[in-house]
Amino acid sequence: MTPEEVRRTQVEILAWVDRFCRERDIRYYLWAGTLLGAVRHSGFIPWDDDIDLAMPRPDYERFCSEFGGDDHLALYTTETDRHYGYPFARVADTRTRIIEKSRIAIPMGVNVDVFPLDGWPDNRWLSLLHRARLTLNHGLVAAWTLRPGPRRFSRAVVLGAVGLVVKRLPVRYLTRRITRVATSCPVDGSAFMGVTTFRYMERVASAAYGSPSAVRFEGSSYPGPHDPDLVLRNLYGDYMTVPPEAERPVPRHAHEAFWLDH
Repeated sequence: MTPEEVRRTQVEILAWVDRFCRERDIRYYLWAGTLLGAVRHSGFIPWDDDIDLAMPRPDYERFCSEFGGDDHLALYTTETDRHYGYPFARVADTRTRIIEKSRIAIPMGVNVDVFPLDGWPDNRWLSLLHRARLTLNHGLVAAWTLRPGPRRFSRAVVLGAVGLVVKRLPVRYLTRRITRVATSCPVDGSAFMGVTTFRYMERVASAAYGSPSAVRFEGSSYPGPHDPDLVLRNLYGDYMTVPPEAERPVPRHAHEAFWLDH
């Protein structure tokens, strides 16, 4: 598949998810690089290669339980696939296949990420403890996925020692620990919320999400946060300044992608 075909397939998945959520009154938002692309470029960031969505945890759980798909879409969670090891969901096109170079990856088609939004404690000290618990569990998953490579000796020793222990455990056990910590503070009624099942460990005023506001993405209108500026500044700082070409990151999700010939 060409990069254009991959993006077109992702947009088709997004359009299906949008219809599904609107029909069932499931709240969701464009998130992370997809939201940034919508606000700054009205579509994909030119050097990005994926679509990220976020849903408040109750809506996320409804989405996962009510997902029906169609003849070529499949939902991946730790509940739907015993080999799937991420603490968030993916909706994939089963007519395609991507080759991911990650120890946690499983055979899957071109997909869209769906992240749950969880709450944060209001108390400063409890919030610091919550972050520490999340950081620890994200670190354990990182150690599980670690592959050999050049790094400082002290770091290699520590990561290697931790890896020897955690690699004896199923990754699903480790990622479910992340979910348990993330859901220990319900999102409903919390003054702060964010995606914490991903390494960003976002924490922003809940009002920043609130009632969705429309943003343009690849020629169509989709729901974004109520205050996309606050969400994006919290994630990226000065997000409207386009980095020089030499400083633009290599797409993290770039994989080989293929149409399946049945």
